[in-house]
Amino acid sequence: MRILSLLVFLLLSFSASAQITYSGNILDSNDKAYLEGVKVELIGKDDNSLSNSRGYFSVKTFPGDSILISFP
Repeated sequence: MRILSLLVFLLLSFSASAQITYSGNILDSNDKAYLEGVKVELIGKDDNSLSNSRGYFSVKTFPGDSILISFP
């Protein structure tokens, strides 16, 4: 029973620390044009991304992180 409990704990610890990458293209909802310069940032952290001329962005997160998306 102790070995099973330890295994479950280790699996939960591993999955809780797994990094997740979100990426995609940001489009204007009216004309579907790519939006350049959209800021995608992790709240409370220094990690952020700006969308390029094709609207592409990529940001790495951990479970529990919050993402803020802003456009000037």
